[in-house]
Amino acid sequence: MDNLKSILGLLKARAVFVVLILIMTSSIHTGFKLKGRGGAIEEARTRLEEEETKRIELEAIRESLGSVKFIEQQARDKLGLAQEGEVIVVLPPEEVLRSLAPKEEFVDSGFEQETRPIWRQWVRLFLPEVDLWIGA
Repeated sequence: MDNLKSILGLLKARAVFVVLILIMTSSIHTGFKLKGRGGAIEEARTRLEEEETKRIELEAIRESLGSVKFIEQQARDKLGLAQEGEVIVVLPPEEVLRSLAPKEEFVDSGFEQETRPIWRQWVRLFLPEVDLWIGA
């Protein structure tokens, strides 16, 4: 009888141990799942803020839909129209502008930085013979 009680006690202790291990494993697994979803929550908050900003912009547009200023702006932007006396300037795309601009190495290579005082530069420009007399 003592032998049976000791075996039952041992089985109970092992069963409790197994149940505790299962509970710990489950809680750790749940913790990792929740931690992984924290990024999703932050992403959802960011998306919500973006949508809120978009909603505010759309409400502002909706309020100004019938105004003369809005109609004029749309005529300028979409149709390329202008009022009397205005000039429309159409620029090429940014890539074309960059290809037409001089390269940095070309711009920097042709000029030296002047180290003389400004008054000496003026004398050299307007009175070169005096500049030779003063000394270079």
